[in-house]
Amino acid sequence: MASHLNSGSDPKGADNRGTANSNYTAQRIGNDHGNIKFGHIHKDGATTSGVLLETTDALHHMTLEKAGQRKGHTIMNSPGDTVIKAGEKNVESQTTIYVEAVNGDIVLNARNGKIRMNAKDIELTASGETGNKR
Repeated sequence: MASHLNSGSDPKGADNRGTANSNYTAQRIGNDHGNIKFGHIHKDGATTSGVLLETTDALHHMTLEKAGQRKGHTIMNSPGDTVIKAGEKNVESQTTIYVEAVNGDIVLNARNGKIRMNAKDIELTASGETGNKR
């Protein structure tokens, strides 16, 4: 499946200005409940999803961006709750969910709500430099 940014036989891109992705092999499988799209070019014309899973409600989707401004992004959007549950078959001493930002920050933002953490114990460790960088 070839998706390219302004290369090959279409040097000006899909928008004829050299700024939009072009894709001649995009595919869609879907029905009245939802779609799976491969090589979908977003409305901005500058971002291509390798895989886009969506319901008929545009707010409910998951996309793996392949090219453009969001290359390498994985985006999950849910108009309702999102639940991650794991570890039913693990033992108590195992790490069941692990989140790591190799570079950059992790932000938890509850714009109109609270952030609640419930556990038997909570350990917070900061091993950064002394002094304030900001």
